[in-house]
Amino acid sequence: MKQIFTSLFLVLMIVVAFAQDPDNAVGGTVTDQDMGIVYSGYVKAFMLTESGAYPVVDSAQLDSSGGYLFQGLAPATYTFQVWPDREKNSMWLPTYAGGVMLWSMAHFIDVKSDTRDTLLNIAIRLDPPRSFLGGELSGNVSYNEEAKGAKGTKGKPYKKASILLVKKSVKKSTQSDGVTDYRETNDQGDFYFGMVMAGEYYLHVDVPGLPMIQTYDVEVVDSATSISGLDFVVTMDGINTTEHMTVDPPPVEQMRIFPNPGNGLLYVDLPVTGDYRIRIYNTVGKQVDSREALSTGGLFRMDVSGLQDGLYFIEIEGTDEKRVAKYIKR
Repeated sequence: MKQIFTSLFLVLMIVVAFAQDPDNAVGGTVTDQDMGIVYSGYVKAFMLTESGAYPVVDSAQLDSSGGYLFQGLAPATYTFQVWPDREKNSMWLPTYAGGVMLWSMAHFIDVKSDTRDTLLNIAIRLDPPRSFLGGELSGNVSYNEEAKGAKGTKGKPYKKASILLVKKSVKKSTQSDGVTDYRETNDQGDFYFGMVMAGEYYLHVDVPGLPMIQTYDVEVVDSATSISGLDFVVTMDGINTTEHMTVDPPPVEQMRIFPNPGNGLLYVDLPVTGDYRIRIYNTVGKQVDSREALSTGGLFRMDVSGLQDGLYFIEIEGTDEKRVAKYIKR
């Protein structure tokens, strides 16, 4: 995604290059859910950023005992993802620290210059049992900022995007447990699910750092079910379906809040001078915090560390507009 993320990568490369030489070590062992050693593949280190996709700043090969080790990471907040060698074992699936397949549920760690954490073990997910008879789903993933607002417009293909098929009935807090199938897009950005068991599902395109703005709810009735055209577009704001590209996406994640996910100490970008009211709601719509802010333009610091870990919606109301953003407290 050169055009979209080039500037972000350049900034991060500068940060990494001029950071103090950190003497840290982060690593562990990768096993499958049956405690079998995952002996082939590598682990990616994703750095949390203020906005946009999280960049891969380093990778480490898995050794014959399933071990991996990062040394000298620039001080920052990271999550780690195992990319096993699926040619050697097709049952192994890409998995984040914490044993989950969605970045929004991944375990994050603050790496400092003196961090020593060599027990960050990761148990990867295994491919769920497949049906021998079922329906089929197919679509495409592309990325193109210019595609915004143009119905049916496809940009450049997004190769090797992770597509997850998730049971619709699964609660958000355990949605990684509801993943029933996994695919990667090919060189044309296309994906295909075959032999999908009867049920209701939604599709999740996993790009670290980017939210799903829109997705498809699909129902497979029987083996005669065949649904195509399940197309997605990846932009700097998040991941949208092409069928909604003529409609402005909802104002979620358009407000800059960072670090996100975070531990409760966060900054909100209030670029326009004025009075603001900030309300925080939990996932059932209950208001759990409220405060007023007078901004002269810039960043407003908030401390919500007293909230329980989980997903929240932060509503900021100014004189002319109201905006809402998701926030994940860890």
